[in-house]
Amino acid sequence: MRFAGVEIVVGLLMIPIGVLFLAAGQVPELQPEPRRIGFQLAGELVTAVGVIIDGVRLLRGLRWAASRYLTAVGMLLYSVFVGPGYLAQRGQ
Repeated sequence: MRFAGVEIVVGLLMIPIGVLFLAAGQVPELQPEPRRIGFQLAGELVTAVGVIIDGVRLLRGLRWAASRYLTAVGMLLYSVFVGPGYLAQRGQ
């Protein structure tokens, strides 16, 4: 329950960061691999929406929210590990 607010903030920040990267042209894979990066971006969006919704559910005190929270945090951890690996592969 203590981390629900942090989870909501992280989810709310994931969406504009992705939009800013796209708007600034910082996603060079759009041209050579549009399907792969499209699925990656869709996964990030689902993760962001999931952590926001589950954070709100936790704050509302719903009994079953804790089990859903674990799923959302798992998705978020996956994103946290994949992002730096992607950048490392690009040499950044």
